[in-house]
Amino acid sequence: MSTVDELTIRINGPEQWPSLPPQDDLCEMLHFDFAMQRYLFDNNHRIFLTVGKFKRSLHFFPDIALAFPFLPGVILSLVRGEPVDLTFPESQMFLECSPHNGQLDCTVGTFGTEPSGHLVILDTNRTARELKGFLQDVLGRAVTAGYVSREEADEFARGLPEVG
Repeated sequence: MSTVDELTIRINGPEQWPSLPPQDDLCEMLHFDFAMQRYLFDNNHRIFLTVGKFKRSLHFFPDIALAFPFLPGVILSLVRGEPVDLTFPESQMFLECSPHNGQLDCTVGTFGTEPSGHLVILDTNRTARELKGFLQDVLGRAVTAGYVSREEADEFARGLPEVG
């Protein structure tokens, strides 16, 4: 019998990233998308991602900033029982999850000079709840900080499913 592990995401203290701020010189991005990029850069924090025994340190910028637009779709796919991929290219880390009997067979790994992969079994609903809670937390922080309006945040999160 396989052990069911957990995925957790914890926001830790502020931390600077050695990078120039996001730019949209041609004004191609929607206001919300650019405002979230700026929020994640200006308010950068270290993120601790734990998937079973695998632990990785990420950052709001650039890691979460690159994945953020895709999080609602990832959560929706999890609830629908569809496979999901989530990649954090700057930290050279990925999650590939496939549904199986109400659980997720999830490969979590790294790529680059020292590639690795670990198979963990996750509870689908618990994983979707954790990702949804993280997304809502980040949106709430961006609203509180004045980068986006409550209406914009609600519109972005509008399609998020109820998670059992």
